[in-house]
Amino acid sequence: MLPGALDAVYPRLIGGLCLGIGAVLLGVNARRALENRCDAAWLAAAVPMVLILLAVGMITHQFSNR
Repeated sequence: MLPGALDAVYPRLIGGLCLGIGAVLLGVNARRALENRCDAAWLAAAVPMVLILLAVGMITHQFSNR
């Protein structure tokens, strides 16, 4: 589907893009966690969100390096 010149660059480009978006979301989540550190319900929801972000980053890293 892609031109031959993009076959080598595409995985690293998309992997880096996904990693960058994940890093931004992780930073925003950390900032919100500091703002809401007294709210136990919000922190209980924030921990799974961080774990999901980390899982997506690991999967993206594995498939972009093939």
